[in-house]
Formats: sequence, structure tokens, C-alpha cells
Amino acid sequence: MNNVKLILVMSFLLVTFITNAQITVYRTYEDFQNKRGEEYDDYWGYIHSMGSVKLIFKKDKKKINIHCSDIWGFIYKDVFLGLIKNIISLQEL
Repeated sequence: MNNVKLILVMSFLLVTFITNAQITVYRTYEDFQNKRGEEYDDYWGYIHSMGSVKLIFKKDKKKINIHCSDIWGFIYKDVFLGLIKNIISLQEL
């Protein structure tokens, strides 16, 4: 599972060179279906410590840390990235 999370983070890093990005994070599949995601202004990086990966986002000039295990999926520049039963899913919307 940790390898999958690391691959998710690395995939996400590939698209971080675009500035002023808007990221939508979905905690559950139901949130995704109902378009109830959490909006963030930008991606700042990640922290990997003792098998735990956190993504760092910016929202209203504040750093927000989110555990990868708490995320069902997210959309970045019309590309969906998500963990579904330990499989990374990449899909352009």
C-alpha cells in the first residue's frame, strides 16, 4: 500500500510545475459522485515519514496537510488521480 501511495504522490508531482493550479480533493466516492470536493489553491509538496505520506496543499495562504489514506481521489487540471482498492487510477476527464 505504501508503494501505491508513493506512486500516487510521484504521479501528482509530475503535474506540479503548472502554477496557480486548482485542486479538488474527494474524501469518498460519494463525494466524487455528488461533486462535493474540497477546493485547494495549489500544491506545495509532500511529507513521507515512517510509511505515512501527507500531501501539502495551500488554501487561503495556509498550509494544509492531508494523509493520503484519507483521500479517495483528487482532480488536478482535469486529470483524476485516485486510489481504488490499492490501484492507482489515472483518467482524463
